[in-house]
Amino acid sequence: MKVHTKQRLTNAVIHVVMTVVALTMLFPFIWMLSTSFKDKMHAQIFPPQWIPDPFLLDAYEEVWEVAPLLSGIKNSLIIAIPVLLFGTLSSALAAFAFAKMDLPKKNLLFMALLSSMMIPGVVTMIPQYVVWGNMGLVDTFIPLIVPGTLGNITMMFFFRQYLTSVPNALIDAAKIDGAGWFTIFGRIMLPAMKPAIAAQVIFWFMGIWNDFMGPLIYLDSEENYTIQLALRLLSNMSEATSEYPMIMAGAVISCLPLLVLYVCFQRYFVDSMVVSGIKG
Repeated sequence: MKVHTKQRLTNAVIHVVMTVVALTMLFPFIWMLSTSFKDKMHAQIFPPQWIPDPFLLDAYEEVWEVAPLLSGIKNSLIIAIPVLLFGTLSSALAAFAFAKMDLPKKNLLFMALLSSMMIPGVVTMIPQYVVWGNMGLVDTFIPLIVPGTLGNITMMFFFRQYLTSVPNALIDAAKIDGAGWFTIFGRIMLPAMKPAIAAQVIFWFMGIWNDFMGPLIYLDSEENYTIQLALRLLSNMSEATSEYPMIMAGAVISCLPLLVLYVCFQRYFVDSMVVSGIKG
């Protein structure tokens, strides 16, 4: 009985500590959300006023006129959707080949792909810009879309590890029934990978949505700005006048697609983490 009581007390302490840590991590978001509903004067009060009084929506009404947020959201989606669709498919196909197909030297090739992750992005940044510039594709979305559609090494690694939990007996049975590799992939492997795909799509979409350096390098025209460049433009215009509520309102708006995506795929995301934890 004493052991059981001690275990319950330990679990309670762990939950309290985790709750405190979670709330600490939420403080910046709560402050951002709170500031977006204040006026300029109340936004600079110290200590911060967590509950806005008065509660105003002025920043959300004005921010659309000051910064190109709407076109930034549209441009970010134009980049993200094809990258996620074709890049996820390419990564899943490659992971399936590495995990289930009998290919010569596949482990060596897979290790070579993983080793490329150690190459810093700044090493390839200038050569890539020169190549796209010589092709006349700077200030277009092509340099931000095409590389991603070829796949993501991190996603390939995650999918490959996930597919190792799928029994080979399913593949053998499908082969006996006359199924080819693409049929096996489409009807057996792809449905089994739904949790892993959901988790990786969330992470990858977050990376594309929050990408600042890539659009900053390749996009020059304001009408092509992504959401992050639009926020940078908003910050530059508003900081001089201390329009912090407007900056925070733009930041809140930019977070909404990420929150919607996570809510939609939350069940698959949790399932994928559970399976990964069991395998680990």
